[in-house]
Amino acid sequence: TIDIENFKQHLDYLKKHNDKICEFLSGYPKILINKTPYSIPNILNISLMNIKPETFIHALEKHDVYVSSNTACSSGKISSAVLGVYGDKKRALTTIRISLSYMTTNEEINEFINIFESVYNKLMELADE
Repeated sequence: TIDIENFKQHLDYLKKHNDKICEFLSGYPKILINKTPYSIPNILNISLMNIKPETFIHALEKHDVYVSSNTACSSGKISSAVLGVYGDKKRALTTIRISLSYMTTNEEINEFINIFESVYNKLMELADE
């Protein structure tokens, strides 16, 4: 059976982490947060409008951070969910999916943010050269 009390606490905990990452990412004009009022808090989907998702994913992997490209319900390289919601093909082609768990710690969120910022800034410097 599902303990509804703990379920609600887990959802609130996930929402807090999701919101913290969104607040951090909102400082980057070329990163779009693909979130609606119906989005679940354990999944955060973003679009990197100026970096290939595969490049970014591999750069994060070097720091033992694992995210995935696209959405779970997509087939191929385009996110049909993001395309359907936003009607923006480029946005739908550049998605990254960040998964969270109720076991994710505050320290892990802070470490993720630090690594994300470092990798993003490094790749942006390379893109500007």
